[in-house]
Amino acid sequence: TLSSPAPSTKSTIEPICDCSKDAYNCGDFPLSNGASANECYNYCKSIGKGDVHKLDKDKDGVVCEG
Repeated sequence: TLSSPAPSTKSTIEPICDCSKDAYNCGDFPLSNGASANECYNYCKSIGKGDVHKLDKDKDGVVCEG
């Protein structure tokens, strides 16, 4: 028998970027972990935070354009 539980092997989504507050501008990408603005935008939307960083100013689904 194991004396301690084995580490969880459930697949969890690794945070791509901080979606808790408006922390990034388009010029901050790619992030130090290599995440693009689009990846961060999609990640925040997928966890229910929406466009927290205001990367899609015209709300057309394309981030950091123009």
